[in-house]
Amino acid sequence: MEQSSSVTITLRVATTIDEVQGEAPRAVDFTVLQINDVYEVTLGEGPGGLDRVATLREAVARENSNCLVVLAGDFLSPSVISTTIGDGGRHMIETLNAMGLTHATVGNHEFDLAHEDFLVRIEESQFKWVLTNVSDAAGAAFPGTTRHEIVEFSNAAGETARVALIGLCLDLKKQPWVRYDDPIASARAKVAELEGAADVVIALTHLQITQDEALGVAVPRLDVLMGGHEHEAARAIVGDDATPIFKADSNARSALVHRFRFDTRSRVATVHTQLVPVDDAVAREPATRAVIERWQERAFNTLRAQGFEPTEVVGRTREALIGYESDVRNRPTNLTRLVAGAFLDEVPGADAVMVVAGTIRIDGEIAPGDVRYFDIVRMFPSGGALSVLSIPGVVLEMFLNMGLKAKNTGSFQIHANIERDGDAWMIGGEALAGARAYTIVFNWIPAAALAHPPFKGSGIEKLHDTREIRAIVADRFRRDAASGGG
Repeated sequence: MEQSSSVTITLRVATTIDEVQGEAPRAVDFTVLQINDVYEVTLGEGPGGLDRVATLREAVARENSNCLVVLAGDFLSPSVISTTIGDGGRHMIETLNAMGLTHATVGNHEFDLAHEDFLVRIEESQFKWVLTNVSDAAGAAFPGTTRHEIVEFSNAAGETARVALIGLCLDLKKQPWVRYDDPIASARAKVAELEGAADVVIALTHLQITQDEALGVAVPRLDVLMGGHEHEAARAIVGDDATPIFKADSNARSALVHRFRFDTRSRVATVHTQLVPVDDAVAREPATRAVIERWQERAFNTLRAQGFEPTEVVGRTREALIGYESDVRNRPTNLTRLVAGAFLDEVPGADAVMVVAGTIRIDGEIAPGDVRYFDIVRMFPSGGALSVLSIPGVVLEMFLNMGLKAKNTGSFQIHANIERDGDAWMIGGEALAGARAYTIVFNWIPAAALAHPPFKGSGIEKLHDTREIRAIVADRFRRDAASGGG
């Protein structure tokens, strides 16, 4: 089956689920459950939870025992539990093992870990790691990983479908012990190697969506791209052979159920994909939940040993406080306004607050009702202080303009007392004056950094550091509760 472009069609996208269900004696059916960008396992309010994904996996497997469960990168870091107890992502491996994950590829955050921790996490995994374009510094596969994986499924008549998985990651995180090869060149070489050995080729990708699109066009033999990295559910179809790209929401707020039917006569597969919300309608699977509860209690006990009670109610909120990265890194939300306001209140005499959106790591929401100290830890898993700087107006304007170009990244800025009026910046309701020095609450920087670019010669002066940011925000909630606000 070919188009006029002579591109062979090996997969088509179904318009209805009926196309992949029902009697089909010459077909092999299989299902792939996909998640991506899962940083937290804690049992908080709201959508998500790997214990709920485990329940979904059970339901999918009951429907069809020909089933894979895949994760398209970013799951070992950053995490509130790892930051609190320093386990290097071990709790995530134990949870994914319990959940029934079968295959994963790496994302950029896997390389936040130390080299030794990364290797130990692979060794602890009961699932397979598929890394096609990522190697150690010498260009060899990491121990316990594979360049590709072929899974064979069969039907009642003994006919088979050979499903190949490859894994591709962007080179965002540089480490001396990691080598990245070009994703397109790596994929092209791998599918050539797999010629005749696979009926369906699935790429697990942790790439920017534009990179996914370029990959789908450049390597037509890739049937489906199951990706991650953006944290928001996405779907696209690219190339002359209509290659689909699918991404789920981060932190398992949704999962993708891909139902495949491979026709053993035409050698063409059909896929129907459903984005499934992972919310209160999905029960928490007990065995996976028990693993999560054990690790969460370890984190709670560590905080208690440090003098903090994680279950302490520090305040209340009448509305859900929005901290999803897709919001925080693109626009102000009620949570970013609250946080920036708390930072401003902490420094009497400060003109404004300018901190990067990556300061807030919750990538979720705080539900209406009680706000507990652990919710504050979820916002700021790494804690730390802020720095109060004196910044010349001309330099401040340059930084603010840079922030305008940083949407969809952790460098997008969160402000208090700063507004945009047309093409002009307003500080405290007045036009920014280039010749004036402003007192700005900023992300923490060491004083020694001011002697180096980009700060050297800028006229920026460090005045002092603040208290720890968790304490600042927790106290803001306490004050609001005492005054009847929240």
